Amino acid sequence: GGEVFQADNSVGGPWIRSCLNTTFADIAFIGASSISNAVGPAVENFAASEAKSEMLRHARKKYVIADSTKYEESSMIAFCRWEEIDGIIVDKAVPQDFLEMVRGKTQVIFADTMMRRE
Repeated sequence: GGEVFQADNSVGGPWIRSCLNTTFADIAFIGASSISNAVGPAVENFAASEAKSEMLRHARKKYVIADSTKYEESSMIAFCRWEEIDGIIVDKAVPQDFLEMVRGKTQVIFADTMMRRE
């Protein structure tokens, strides 16, 4: 249920908000449409922002996941501040100056260091 937004294939609205208000998680992995904002990760619409913010409020550990293409995107609505999450999981192609700024606010984890090697 809810409203579907074609631009980012997200769903939002009162039904989503109601569901997330009673959902709790040990760990939340939240995607972002853009990570280039100095304030925090962002999305294109208020409904998606509200859904992501609500899920983050109900999780003990909070991580944003985004590859380097999300650094080149621009979205106007930050759904949280960098300081409000436990970390961001990215690839090493994200510009280092940006990562240094984010490191001052939260943990930066490179996805390739998480992969199990045999």
